[in-house]
Amino acid sequence: MIAIWTETRLLWRLRLYDEATAAHCERVGKLAGAIAVQLNLSLTEVRALVRAGRLHDIGKLDVPITVLLKDSPLTEDERSLFNDHPLYGAGWIGGELASPITIAVIVSHHERWDGSGYPYGLAGAAIPMAARIVAVADVYDALREERPYKSAWGHEAALSYVIDHAETMFDPIVVAAFAAAFHHSRTTTKERTA
Repeated sequence: MIAIWTETRLLWRLRLYDEATAAHCERVGKLAGAIAVQLNLSLTEVRALVRAGRLHDIGKLDVPITVLLKDSPLTEDERSLFNDHPLYGAGWIGGELASPITIAVIVSHHERWDGSGYPYGLAGAAIPMAARIVAVADVYDALREERPYKSAWGHEAALSYVIDHAETMFDPIVVAAFAAAFHHSRTTTKERTA
């Protein structure tokens, strides 16, 4: 019960800091859950991934709002500060929620399959599976969302971007599950309306 209260408190704090980031985190949690289902993970793992996805950007509480909402390219110092948000997030969660999945997601959701990510430059299977799942959901949703520095992308363009970056940015198995989850969702919707 304490973990749920802590999670709720952190999510409210994020919502008060920046509504768009909080809404993004909610959507990422749902998308991560859909990918986990497609990967046939257990119900316990699916639930843990949804919760971890909802908290993946909690470290942005320590990024100045002027940097978070900047509508022009970040300076080198601002980029460095922004790129530390996974580590800040671990600080927020470490003492509050001891869930290894949540900590792995928060710290590693910007790692890339080819090792070009941050904060540690992990590659391939060295990136925790939960973080690989949230990475796909995170980028897809970020592309779909209008931000101060960019327009929102359509579903097809964002999905194509994710698919095109399998094996460089993303685990190809996770990308396949993500694409299949969308296909399954659209097929189910069409069957219900027929």
